[in-house]
Amino acid sequence: MILILYFSGTGNSRYIAELFAAGMNARCHSIEEAEDFDALIVLHPVLPVRQCLPPTGDDGVISPKTGKTI
Repeated sequence: MILILYFSGTGNSRYIAELFAAGMNARCHSIEEAEDFDALIVLHPVLPVRQCLPPTGDDGVISPKTGKTI
C-alpha cells in the first residue's frame, strides 16, 4: 500500500492528497498528525509529491470543494 504524506495550510493539498489516496487505495496522513512516520515509511512505499498549490482567481483562492472563489 502506498503512503501519502502531506502538509496543508489552506486545505487544498489535503483535498488533493485524500482524493488521490482514495483512488489509489493508499494511506494518507498529514505531517502534523501524531504518527510514528519513521515506522510508516519503513512499512510502505512513499510517493513523493512536490507541491499542490491552490488555484487562484482574480479575487482570491478557488475552493476545491465548491469551485467558487473564496
